[in-house]
Amino acid sequence: MAKGYPSRKRTRKAFERGVKTAKTGKGFNPYRNTVLKELFERGRGRISGLGAAGPRASAAAAPPDPSEAAWNRAVRASQRRRI
Repeated sequence: MAKGYPSRKRTRKAFERGVKTAKTGKGFNPYRNTVLKELFERGRGRISGLGAAGPRASAAAAPPDPSEAAWNRAVRASQRRRI
C-alpha cells in the first residue's frame, strides 16, 4: 500500500484491539498512525462488540402484530402483480 495508508489487516486489528480494550477495561492506544489511532478509539467506543454503538431502541419495542404483517405482505404482493 501507499505510505501512510495501513493495510486492511492492520485496520481491522486496530479496531478489534479497541473493542477488546473496552471489554477488559485495560490497555491503551499503541498506535501513532492517525488512521489506526482513530479506528482504535472507535473500537473502544463500542459497547457490545461489533454491533451498533449504544443500546438498541428497537429491541425494547413490542413485536409487530402477525396479522398486520401478513396483511402488509399480501398488499405488497398484489401491487407487485399489477406492475
